Formats: sequence, structure tokens, C-alpha cells
Amino acid sequence: MNETYSDKFIKSLKKFSSNKKRIFNKIKQILRHPMMGEPLKYDLRGLYSVSVAKNFIIIYSYCRICRKKKDDKILLCHDCNLMSDETLRFFDVGPHDKVYDIN
Repeated sequence: MNETYSDKFIKSLKKFSSNKKRIFNKIKQILRHPMMGEPLKYDLRGLYSVSVAKNFIIIYSYCRICRKKKDDKILLCHDCNLMSDETLRFFDVGPHDKVYDIN
């Protein structure tokens, strides 16, 4: 399984460094079970959220499922054609009410 991290994810990871161990433990779980997250809807279709701690989540996508469901037409990742189907893309991490603005 390949993994990529957005600039926003890396910036948030630094901001919430006190949760770094919990975040990386959750990433390991996601890498083993990519479909463990809750699928998001509407303009966030193609993304999944998974809880790290109460009110603290990770937003990610799984390229294979994104393409299979044709959600790549919604997400419009600029480098989608460069990613293999077995890629997990991590977009953001942080408090629930902050991370849903993925732009």
C-alpha cells in the first residue's frame, strides 16, 4: 500500500504534535484496513473520516475505491493519474469542525 500526505496534513500534524503517536497508530490501522473509515457525502464524496480521539479525525481517500465509484470526478486530485490504485491519500487531521474544509 502506498501513502501520500497533503501539505495541509503535514502542517496539521506539526500543529497537533502532542497527538502524533495516536495519529500514526491510526494511520497504521488505516493502511491495514483502508475501508475502516466512514464514507463522506455530497461534495466530500470519495473521502473517508476516521476518529483518532474524541472530536479529532483524519480525512483520507483510497484511490482504488475513489476511481471505482467515479468519485475521482468530484475530488479532482491534480496528480490522480500518477497514483496507483493501491494509494491512500491523507488530506487532513485535526478537530472535527476544522478538517472538513479540505481546500
